[in-house]
Amino acid sequence: MPHTEQSEYAQTRNALMAELAPSGILEQTFADEVMTATWRLRRCGLLEAALPIDDDEAVERKQKSIDRARAQAHRILRQSMAELRALQTERYIRRDLEITENIGLADSAKVLRASEFAPVEPEDAQPEPVAPRRPITMRDLENLMTLADKKLCADVRDGFRAANASERSSSSATISS
Repeated sequence: MPHTEQSEYAQTRNALMAELAPSGILEQTFADEVMTATWRLRRCGLLEAALPIDDDEAVERKQKSIDRARAQAHRILRQSMAELRALQTERYIRRDLEITENIGLADSAKVLRASEFAPVEPEDAQPEPVAPRRPITMRDLENLMTLADKKLCADVRDGFRAANASERSSSSATISS
């Protein structure tokens, strides 16, 4: 990087880091990637502005190269911002839920949703022994499907009976009026 750009780079980096507010190594890593992509996009714009307006083959090659670099920088920028956003959201969820234990990269929201469905057991409860299960066979699956078919047929039959009874009662009420 030329000496003339170092102060502008430092100013841009300081402003960006203050805006992104990374905390921890992973967040800092993605914030650095955002800075790198942002700086590359700036350089792409400067290089493109300096291109001559010729229809020259060399200019066309340079333009394609700039376009590829710009597309790559945009992709890195979007991906890094998404990852940084996810990490920071997770950090704030953990803070608000007052999760103090280190649960690594576990998704706190998913853990919380799962724990809401988990039954609460008394602290002094002893775990019940789990009986070993036999593997599910094809016959078990066929029996289960047969039961499901019977239940479905019964539900449909009951629905038709209820609909017919409703029609008969409404038609008899109409006739008696």
